[in-house]
Amino acid sequence: MATNTSWVDNENKYTVSSEGYNKFIAEKDVDFSLYTIAGATDTIECLKIPKGAHVTNVGVYVKTVTTSTADIDSVGDGVDPNGWQDADIVLDSAAAVGIGIPTDAFPVLGGKVYTSADTIDILLKTAVPSDGVITVWAEYS
Repeated sequence: MATNTSWVDNENKYTVSSEGYNKFIAEKDVDFSLYTIAGATDTIECLKIPKGAHVTNVGVYVKTVTTSTADIDSVGDGVDPNGWQDADIVLDSAAAVGIGIPTDAFPVLGGKVYTSADTIDILLKTAVPSDGVITVWAEYS
């Protein structure tokens, strides 16, 4: 199992302000055709989370389905690989959307405050996707 770090980049970051409270939404499109993945159980670091951020939700959206049978096993961070979502996200289905489910550790706790910089990661399951695009996003303040 390898960790792919070259994908980490917050392409888009939006600020939503309400009554002096700033909330950010960071997202990254991951195009599996642009990278080489070593193995089926690799971890892919997708989003940078700054020190002090309070992340309240994380999600994965299948933008373009893959032609392989690859799935995402879980969504987490460098400390807890399935802290945000511990349910499969099927990458060959246009209907696949993964959002932090209430039974997973971080959503139940109301999110997670990152005391040091970290990344939002996806863990692949049984096959290596050679194509397809997903959007990984995080909402934080």
